Amino acid sequence: MSAAEIVFWVFAALIAYTYVGYPLLLAAACLFKRPPRLPETTDWLRLSVLVVAFNEEQGILAKIRNLLTCDYPADRIEVIVCSDGSTDRTNELVTTFGDPRVKLAATQENRGVNEAFAHGARQASGDLLLMTDSGGLFEPQALKIAIRHFADPAVGCVNGLFDHTNPEGRPIAGGYRGYWAIETIVRLLETRLGYGCVIVGAFEVLRRSLYRPIPSDLTNDMLVPMEVYARGFRTVYEPRASLGAPQQKDTGQEFNRRVRVAVRGWCSLPKLLRAVPVWKTPVNWAVLWSHKYMRWLTGPMMIGLLAASALLGDHPLYRWALAAQLVFYAAALLGLLLSLALPRIPKMLVLAYWFCLVQAAGMVGLAKALRGRRIGTWKPEP
Repeated sequence: MSAAEIVFWVFAALIAYTYVGYPLLLAAACLFKRPPRLPETTDWLRLSVLVVAFNEEQGILAKIRNLLTCDYPADRIEVIVCSDGSTDRTNELVTTFGDPRVKLAATQENRGVNEAFAHGARQASGDLLLMTDSGGLFEPQALKIAIRHFADPAVGCVNGLFDHTNPEGRPIAGGYRGYWAIETIVRLLETRLGYGCVIVGAFEVLRRSLYRPIPSDLTNDMLVPMEVYARGFRTVYEPRASLGAPQQKDTGQEFNRRVRVAVRGWCSLPKLLRAVPVWKTPVNWAVLWSHKYMRWLTGPMMIGLLAASALLGDHPLYRWALAAQLVFYAAALLGLLLSLALPRIPKMLVLAYWFCLVQAAGMVGLAKALRGRRIGTWKPEP
């Protein structure tokens, strides 16, 4: 077998494992695992909601009102707005809100999301910390649905669903929703097995006793659930607890966001290895690597697969493989071009375009991380 053939079959197998084999492996394992019973509770823990904000005078009042009108005991909730160096009227609007449950934790400089949360957490009095941002509104029952999981003393963290709605039918939002339809299934399977390893920071509930400040150039998306597991607790994904917001990013903004996520994910790897050694939690590391890092490596593997197919084009099998890849990339390019001109495009083109966008951002993020780039703060894009 030639080197090109080895590259072809290894990369093809790894890509197939990442997007097909891994979910099927989880599903097969769940056949032998009884789903955990959801405990009932009427003893609602005290909740401190930390809302990180930077120059959010347009939406911060709506966010505060939304939280205070959720179905949760009024005497068991407080809202702490973690203003991260805001220079508009955000701080003024919070301090004059007129409700003792609403507090301001402001910093003079823009230090980043994680440091803003750490500043707010020092003022928190609740048993639980709910960390979110100023975007999106919680469904009325979302808090109770998420927090009832903490009646199980083995649960340390609960992650809800950030539902990016698409009322305008934007192609980039359609791709995002397609991605999350698959992601939700994977996260539910991981939760059922007790190996939740990735969270979304927009709806993260954590026992206060488990909270540890995280440097702003690292990502809490993976550090938090891995550290929670290392301390003997589980992370639960609960998609029935949701907050929603319209997806308004264009292609460039979504690409930049994906690059930031990848850079911070790779930069978090050394701390993860120190905090949670592989030899102590090998299954969790296998889950995390399969769920996250293999996806960020898919882009380079796709390039290798394409190159190997071209080199082996004399053989019919590899010639067909090359043709299939070229058709896929042509569909992605067509999806990109049509999305710039039309409000709606066929779903298959959306998914091809979205998949390639994510892989391109992952490759750029990996390259920046390898060059030592770190991202602690950034300003919201207009």
